[in-house]
Amino acid sequence: MITEQSTIVVTPGLTAADLGGEAVVLDPNSGRYYGLNELGARIFDLARKPRSVEWIMEALLQEYDVEAHKLKEDLLAFLHEMEQRQLIETKDGTPS
Repeated sequence: MITEQSTIVVTPGLTAADLGGEAVVLDPNSGRYYGLNELGARIFDLARKPRSVEWIMEALLQEYDVEAHKLKEDLLAFLHEMEQRQLIETKDGTPS
């Protein structure tokens, strides 16, 4: 399970295209496309390099007007979904 202490990174080999703030991600292994809204695209962009979830959360708190507990809840749910779709992976041996 991904936690605030987990380090995540975008799965290698994915291709993403910016669509004016939103993004489309292609997984060439499965041939599936995923659409990301503005916030999802920002999270994806931040996760291109290995980063802790806590670091990503702090960056988002600086950029968006949102309560920390709501951001944490939504971010962890979004990252879990991304992990299930194999769009991100953990890099520090954090069990998922």
